[in-house]
Amino acid sequence: MEFSEQDSLLLYYAVFSFSVFMSFIYQKKYQLKSTRENVTRGMKRKSFSMPIFIIAPVVALQTLRYRVGTDYYAYEVLYKSLTNEKNKIVYNQYVNEPLYIYESRLVKMIFNDVWGFFFLNALIEAVLIFVIFNHYKEKISMPIAYVLFYSMLYPTFFNMERQALALVIAWLGMIFFEKKEYVKYVLVILIAMGFHNSAIVFLIVGIFCRMESLIRFIRKYAGIFWFIIAGALIFMYYQGKMVLQWIIQNFSWLSKYKLYLANGSTRMSISYMLIILMTIPCIVYIKNLKNNEKFSRFYVVCFLTQVFFLIMSCSVNIGNRLFLYFENSQIILISMLCKSVTEGNRKFLSIAYILFGIVFFYSMYYNSRNSEIFPYRLILERFTTWH
Repeated sequence: MEFSEQDSLLLYYAVFSFSVFMSFIYQKKYQLKSTRENVTRGMKRKSFSMPIFIIAPVVALQTLRYRVGTDYYAYEVLYKSLTNEKNKIVYNQYVNEPLYIYESRLVKMIFNDVWGFFFLNALIEAVLIFVIFNHYKEKISMPIAYVLFYSMLYPTFFNMERQALALVIAWLGMIFFEKKEYVKYVLVILIAMGFHNSAIVFLIVGIFCRMESLIRFIRKYAGIFWFIIAGALIFMYYQGKMVLQWIIQNFSWLSKYKLYLANGSTRMSISYMLIILMTIPCIVYIKNLKNNEKFSRFYVVCFLTQVFFLIMSCSVNIGNRLFLYFENSQIILISMLCKSVTEGNRKFLSIAYILFGIVFFYSMYYNSRNSEIFPYRLILERFTTWH
């Protein structure tokens, strides 16, 4: 069953709106208080059931799709290859990402079909995103966080199944980093790398944030370092492809990423520039963010790293992929800002970001066809049509 283009757009907006609205109800009505005497049995039951309504629609949307997403067929072929014991060639290509192989084989045991792989990924991703937003629920606007997540990032999950899973697991690691539970942080990032090696960039950022002496040194000589950073960005813009070619040639286990050395997409880079620019209100209201006790320089470092990968994306495609890891900086900072400012500014900013999300999704995914999620097709077509 194939939806029309317009019906597909309405379907996405309807599913996202329902999930966002449920997150609003959850945060406003059924958020558990710190004092037990304020929590009735009914509130506990409702607060347990509400996450199901937040998560279920997007999980169903991602699971029940057919031929939707740039790499849909690629993952179907990979699933069949990795679950075929005789196919050692494909297995050896992904042996350094063992959790992806184990997940495929687990799906084979439980579901015995590739739709189970899409379901398991969608479920894990949706649950972890909720866990992350729920962790910050007293300091962020959950509805705004979901609006930004669905409009900016969620559609790419339809084609980068492995990296999407690694991405949300890496975001979960950020919680342990803030709690200064660094062993858990490293373990979580290693788990993420078990699905996609690119998650190592999050580990590098975390290590940098822990180097207090280096950060003090950088602050002392900020002018020199800004000059170096500007030079590095210019160099990566013009010679990023050459640098990555050298890295891949000297590290054989990265050979399968050669396809990302193609020239980057200017349109994609411009779209990502909009994501960077929408963080400007966070600079305007920086004092409000600083008053928020969960504000962390970790987000600032993520944001600067994101700018670096934005420049790289103009030269090589892998910059686009790595850029996505750090969209958490926008999602958390902006949703935190919408919770921190006065009520009047909060309403204005919330409406502005909701409109931004609607327009960005329409332009990026419907009009520009990024991620190829239009038109939407139901999995029923697979069982009724010979292909």
